[in-house]
Amino acid sequence: MKDSIGIDISKAHLDVHRIKTGQHAQFNNNASGFRALRNWIGAERPEVVAQP
Repeated sequence: MKDSIGIDISKAHLDVHRIKTGQHAQFNNNASGFRALRNWIGAERPEVVAQP
């Protein structure tokens, strides 16, 4: 299965879901939230990142 991440973007938050593992998380929609999202994604980059 391809590793895919879906991101729902709002003014305040990024709600993310990793399809392969079923993990989900919420990050602030600002610079520190983007850094935390990159750390959450980790070294294994997904093949697809999509916003519905």
